[in-house]
Amino acid sequence: MYPFERAEKMVRNIKKLGTSKNGTDCLHKFRQLVTQIGNALGYVRMIRSASLKDNSNLLKYIPTFVMSNNF
Repeated sequence: MYPFERAEKMVRNIKKLGTSKNGTDCLHKFRQLVTQIGNALGYVRMIRSASLKDNSNLLKYIPTFVMSNNF
């Protein structure tokens, strides 16, 4: 279990780290950074899925060649 007192102590220590020029604390800046990284990863996964779907749809236009053992 994570005791409540330990959580309060962590919050106090984070507040001691200070704030930036616009008034946000370090924890808020970290949350923003994690959110931006998550959004970038989601975008990359979405583009990859779209590319794979598009490529699989284009396969029907590629002719197939039957290879025989008689060269």
